[in-house]
Amino acid sequence: MRRDKAILAAGLLAGAGLAAATHLIGLGWVTSLSVLLASAVLVRGGTYLYFERYLAFKTLEDFRSEKIFHECIACGACCHLRVNLGKDDAERILTYAKESGINEVVIEKSGSRLWLKRNSGRCCFLTYAGETPRCQIYPIRPVACRLYPLIP
Repeated sequence: MRRDKAILAAGLLAGAGLAAATHLIGLGWVTSLSVLLASAVLVRGGTYLYFERYLAFKTLEDFRSEKIFHECIACGACCHLRVNLGKDDAERILTYAKESGINEVVIEKSGSRLWLKRNSGRCCFLTYAGETPRCQIYPIRPVACRLYPLIP
């Protein structure tokens, strides 16, 4: 956390220093304010990009090492999202579908991305046992489903 605050403070100081330098070399207040605004936008964008990538990686790394974990409560919430599939997910699901005798289309392609097929706004593998939602591919479910709700 200390490192994160230091990066943010350094970015803010750099922006303020740049604005002060433009004023001191005689470019005037309007120019220095526009430089300050532009540098603030760049620093903020860069800082958010850094934190987004750093924290996402850290969360996934912690999840994989079981520092962070989520236990499925069979609520079916993840089954109503559009699930993006990695190559490994797609191969695993297609193999399972063949072995299970599922002859319908279960994976859709859109551009270069693969998605789990949806029926009426829900995953094609979602079934119900009474009122309880059940995933037909739970043991081999995609990474996106495993990470829900940590990474929706």
